[in-house]
Amino acid sequence: MRVSRGPSEGYVRSRVPKGFHLEVARKVQTALASKVIEKDLVNINNVDLIAGVDVAYINHGDVEIGISVASTYSLSRSSIIEWSCWVGPVTFPYVPTLLSFRELKPVVNAYLRLRSRPQVVLIDGHGRAHPYRLGIASTSGCVCGCQQLVLLSRYFTVRWTGSRARCLM
Repeated sequence: MRVSRGPSEGYVRSRVPKGFHLEVARKVQTALASKVIEKDLVNINNVDLIAGVDVAYINHGDVEIGISVASTYSLSRSSIIEWSCWVGPVTFPYVPTLLSFRELKPVVNAYLRLRSRPQVVLIDGHGRAHPYRLGIASTSGCVCGCQQLVLLSRYFTVRWTGSRARCLM
C-alpha cells in the first residue's frame, strides 16, 4: 500500500496552462467545497432513476476530444430508459487535484442532455476524499444540484493525522 499526500503545489503549478490562475482555482474549490452537503437527502426506498456519467478522451491530431456519456437506469423497469452523449474539444490538461476543471464541461453537458432528472447520479471520481475536499463528483453535484454517489475506479483509505489527510492506496 503506498501513501500519498497529493502532489506539491510546485508540481501542480508546472502542469497548468499558461495564464491559468491556480490561486483563483483554489479559491473556487474552497468556496464550492463549503457548499457540499454531506448527508443523505434521498430516501433509498423512493429511488427509481439512477444515472451514471463518465468521460473518455481521444487525441485527434493536435486536439484532445472529450466524450462523455450519461445514462439513466430505472429500477422499477429494470432497464436503461435513456442516454445522452456529449463530444467536444477539451482544452484543460490532466493536472492532479484539478480534474474538475478538465471534466466538468463534458460531465455537465452529458447530464443536462438527459430528459429525466434522476434521484441519484453515479460518478467515477472523487468527492470529499480529495486534497481540497472537492473532487469531480462533488463539483458536478454542486453545479447540477443533484445527489451524487461517488464511484472510485481505485480504492483507497484516508487517515487523518492531526489536521492533515493521508491517502493510502
